[in-house]
Amino acid sequence: MPVGAADVESFHKQIKRRAIENGDWERLRSSFLTKMAENGWLDEMMQKGKNVAQNMDNLRFEELRSSLSREVHKGIPLEIRREVLQSIRLYLDKQFD
Repeated sequence: MPVGAADVESFHKQIKRRAIENGDWERLRSSFLTKMAENGWLDEMMQKGKNVAQNMDNLRFEELRSSLSREVHKGIPLEIRREVLQSIRLYLDKQFD
């Protein structure tokens, strides 16, 4: 039986809610942010955000976010991306044992 987009979205919401309720979401998030801070990525992105914001005539959050979005995702170091994905996989494996 094929799984529809609505089913996937519902499943995603359930997993995220469970992770938030039991504190795993914050643990994963904190681990990711710590790695990014140690790597200097957070400071770099904050500086880029400031530079973009200063050069905007009419500062709007949505414009700022969209202008940085691609660069932010591309800028995540591959090693950290792999570590975070592995942590998520381990979490999901535990949920379905």
